[in-house]
Amino acid sequence: MLKEVNSKTILLIILVLIFFCSVIINVAAAEQEEKIQKNVFIELFLNADFTHCPKAVFYLEELAWSYKPGGVILVEAHIWGDGYDIPQTNDRYSWYTGEGVQGTPNVFMNGLTERI
Repeated sequence: MLKEVNSKTILLIILVLIFFCSVIINVAAAEQEEKIQKNVFIELFLNADFTHCPKAVFYLEELAWSYKPGGVILVEAHIWGDGYDIPQTNDRYSWYTGEGVQGTPNVFMNGLTERI
């Protein structure tokens, strides 16, 4: 009976085994991914003298509170001499924007230089 097994049958058995192994690996990876806690880091640059900044603060704080604790890390950084700023926040904002358009409120997520 073993002599009757041809190469096509062996290939089919190998492919079936590979398929089942990949399914098991994908299920294990999906379970692991569900366990990984993902956080979002949001930096809001604002100036107390501008009228739109309090609205941005309100909406981003509401967003942060709508997630589980630690799910959204919100940093509010004052800039441009509003009395609450420090040189480091102005430098960080300049690093994000470079020579580009600057204005407040301005939001950057996860340390990336793409504006929202």
